Amino acid sequence: MEKPTWVTVTGILGIVFAVFGVLGAAQMLFLPKIGEMQKQSMGTYTGKFQQEIQKESDQRAASGRPPLDVKRIFQAVAHLWDVPDWFKPFTAVSALVGLMVSAFYLYASLKLLGCNYRGLSLFKWALGVSAVFHALKGVVAVASLTFLGIPLVIGSVFWLVVNLGLYLAVRMGDKKAFKA
Repeated sequence: MEKPTWVTVTGILGIVFAVFGVLGAAQMLFLPKIGEMQKQSMGTYTGKFQQEIQKESDQRAASGRPPLDVKRIFQAVAHLWDVPDWFKPFTAVSALVGLMVSAFYLYASLKLLGCNYRGLSLFKWALGVSAVFHALKGVVAVASLTFLGIPLVIGSVFWLVVNLGLYLAVRMGDKKAFKA
């Protein structure tokens, strides 16, 4: 029997998403450094524009409006770039686990393309493992209470939707071509 189109499309999408997962895991290693650079940038921005900020604040005070305490505002925003002590080890562990999940996803996608029943089962497991991993990563990102958590939460939601879509494709697809 000929391989159904959904198997080819789902298998190829699985391969593409596995490669994206590897790239995302590599990016995860650099996330704490990105946060440090952003925090330094906020401090530089505050110092660089101090005169302009003071001038604006004086103009507001002269017009009867309350002056801006911009330095305090920038310090509060810069504080949101602080990461908890556990965040750096989390990113390292998350990157390693993400690589393993992506490797499993890739293997399962290739097996699915082989159109055997074990490949179908492996692919469902890969979708489940990936969904659990990304859900946990999203929860930890929220717990970090930093700006760095925002893209992690967005990414986690994206991958949950992708996994759900692929699961629905597998669930609704015709499985007559699969051999037991």
